[in-house]
Amino acid sequence: MNRIHVLLPILLLLTLGCEGNRPTGNRGSVKTRSLEELGSAKQGGNTEKELIEKNNVADIAVTHADLDSQISRSKDQSTWHYGERTPGELAGIWTSVDGSGDRLVFGADGSFSEDLAGNMTQGVYAISDKGRILSFSKWNETGLRSHFWLDGEKIRGPRGPIPNAYWERVETK
Repeated sequence: MNRIHVLLPILLLLTLGCEGNRPTGNRGSVKTRSLEELGSAKQGGNTEKELIEKNNVADIAVTHADLDSQISRSKDQSTWHYGERTPGELAGIWTSVDGSGDRLVFGADGSFSEDLAGNMTQGVYAISDKGRILSFSKWNETGLRSHFWLDGEKIRGPRGPIPNAYWERVETK
């Protein structure tokens, strides 16, 4: 019984003492924009590059250094290339064949973007001599690491709950 008399005042003190320490207002620097501000490529008639630039509101650039840790952890120890291994191999827009319309956009210089909840991320990719593709991209300060395989004329990789989705090239850059 004596323990309760001692613990009860301590618990009350701690509870009341912590009341004024709750964070208020803006908790971080996440930038948000309304859907009207972001727009869409279909309605605005924007090109893919304009869509990526318009929808990517993050001020933090993605570099190849962001990809290096992912490459070092990869089981694929063959040579990695930041960009295409051969001209015309990946550059262009690839669309998923499952009807969802999700896009992957590869640049010959190693630039990369993909659909993330209806917005295009912006980042970089690397491809190994064995055809494994690793990417890191961001949209609105949200980072996305992805991995794919180049299977001849298609790209294979996970997309949401689908472990083996496929993408076909629809436009060459």
